[in-house]
Amino acid sequence: MAINTVNKILWGSIIVAFFAYYLFPNYLHDRLSSRILLGLKRQIEPMPNLPKVAIGYNTNLDLIVKALDVFTRLKINPGEIESNHEFISSLAVLEEVFSFFFTTGSAAERVVEEETDFYEIIKAAMSLPNKTFFTGGNAGLMANRLAEEGCEVLLGGPVGSDLSSLLHPSVKVIRADESKEVEDQIHLIMEYPAGAKWGRHTAPRANRFIITRDSINSKLSAMEEFHDSLSSFLPSFVIISGFHLLEAQPIEYRKQRLFEASSHFKQLPLFQQTSQNSKERIALHVELASIGSEDLIRDISSIIIPITDSLGLNEQELGNLYRATNGREHDISSFRVPKVITVIDAIKHIFSISSADGNGDGDDGGRRLTRVHFHCLNFHVVAKKRNSIWKEAEASVASGSIACTKQACNFEGADVKIELPIVVSPSLNLSLDLDHPVVQWQDGDLDFALAPVLICRKPTKTVGLGDAISAIGLINHGLV
Repeated sequence: MAINTVNKILWGSIIVAFFAYYLFPNYLHDRLSSRILLGLKRQIEPMPNLPKVAIGYNTNLDLIVKALDVFTRLKINPGEIESNHEFISSLAVLEEVFSFFFTTGSAAERVVEEETDFYEIIKAAMSLPNKTFFTGGNAGLMANRLAEEGCEVLLGGPVGSDLSSLLHPSVKVIRADESKEVEDQIHLIMEYPAGAKWGRHTAPRANRFIITRDSINSKLSAMEEFHDSLSSFLPSFVIISGFHLLEAQPIEYRKQRLFEASSHFKQLPLFQQTSQNSKERIALHVELASIGSEDLIRDISSIIIPITDSLGLNEQELGNLYRATNGREHDISSFRVPKVITVIDAIKHIFSISSADGNGDGDDGGRRLTRVHFHCLNFHVVAKKRNSIWKEAEASVASGSIACTKQACNFEGADVKIELPIVVSPSLNLSLDLDHPVVQWQDGDLDFALAPVLICRKPTKTVGLGDAISAIGLINHGLV
């Protein structure tokens, strides 16, 4: 009798589990996602005062379209070759480069060399019935996002009339010469959903491919005006972006502008006086973007990164930076869908080549890299030097994760997809607490914090996610 009762209970449990899993999977996923979201929110402390943030240099007008519609209008079909190229020198090369990144679902940005090719592509995009103009450029996107949070924001970048109408009304735009008309630069954002099919190719995740031919941002034309304006604005955080657009320029010009940027970085005070008896550290953050040229990546790594406080980047940018600076333990394919241990190894490598010391500021009194914020589809990592200018990274990485999902789909239909246990080194595996999902550990003189990401099943937007992640994570990472 007892055995029969136990069997009935057992079979009843199996039947309930079967129907719950196969008939109500979204219910279970949503319950799990809600629990993790609450856990992430629990790990963020409200900020008593929102910081003042100055952001420069790249701003533009984004033209957002469906990628495959553009190729249909151009009468371009997928060929047999998927190949990465530094530049788009023809429509045939466009097809090869797009195929290369489409098959891995990786975000990428490339410069179109010929003006006639660029305007042919733009003409095809403009002829589509479904198109959207949006605030563009890393600096412009981060300025809008932080203004929405309530931060006081100063923006230094080329802003014409169309872009001006799209900026948050509270963003203060630097205009040294009010009489000079600025032409908005158009960047084409070609988006595609997960599962999109193009010939024999299928996109494993939703993402975008960006093409540019930008004569203003590629010269960092806003750099001098931006830095000249900082002394009167007195920001707590300075965010710099747009170095990737130098790729359109000759090698010697790139180096010249990078050295000029580094000179401005070195002139930026470490502290600002907040009252008669107190002062506040000014944190400098650099946001990377997609770069095809290894030479440019190496120049940025040697000229810019060592004299910044903080760096933001995604899996492709981390992989390219790692390989361009002689990282050899992992090949570039390891960064397409990276494992946690691969990311951790690469971050440690970036710290090692930038020669950051443990005190946050260098022996020469200048800045040193003491923080890296990495983001990819299913997890984010913030790493910081111990005993540096940064407080614990728990709130930073949690807020970045939340910002990503909120912007991509406003938490509608989002799942967690992270490999468990979390392998962070050959000798250390970590578990995930659903109620406190930020995982923290130490490795040498580095402190790491990892947060899972609620991945949208049907994201409504992919542009600007990395910028939102980095911007929100930065202002939520308190300074000591």
